[in-house]
Amino acid sequence: LGREDPKKPLFGRYAREIVLQRFRREESVDFLRRGFEEVGIEPGMQEIEEAVERLDGIVGWLTMYGYLRGIRKLPHVQAMDELFNMAEKLIREELSSLIQNSRRYGVILKAVAMGNVRWSTIKEYVEFKMGPINDAKFSILLKNLLKYGYLEKRGNEYAIPDPVVKEVVKNLQLAPW
Repeated sequence: LGREDPKKPLFGRYAREIVLQRFRREESVDFLRRGFEEVGIEPGMQEIEEAVERLDGIVGWLTMYGYLRGIRKLPHVQAMDELFNMAEKLIREELSSLIQNSRRYGVILKAVAMGNVRWSTIKEYVEFKMGPINDAKFSILLKNLLKYGYLEKRGNEYAIPDPVVKEVVKNLQLAPW
């Protein structure tokens, strides 16, 4: 949004952050089931369960799946493929902007997506890929990714909370350094 960038329209303006928590599994199933009911389709429970499993209660992705399946009338597999294709383009665009600030952001995300979840193992991966980085700078990068919502800290471990972002990052080919 650029609230801290003087060149952006929201700079210096009051902004209130609204955080949508992910739905629990039952809420996700109910959300899709009721939405499909409203548009008059009855997908199988197995399809709904698979969508909920892959989209993990993220309201935006569930809504997109519901739109593709219920309004555009795509079959389940095609709707999931279309959702991930659209999501990949969006996520790549967002990450491209982020990585312009520091390529290490992409490497940190890749490390976490590949299962490196502790501060030390993430840093080790980043240093292996890009060379040494001091602890303070590395910690700032991690904090920024937490602030931007790309990472979440659970105890002493970091995770990518959005399963779609995680899948895209896992498959992301980072430019050679």
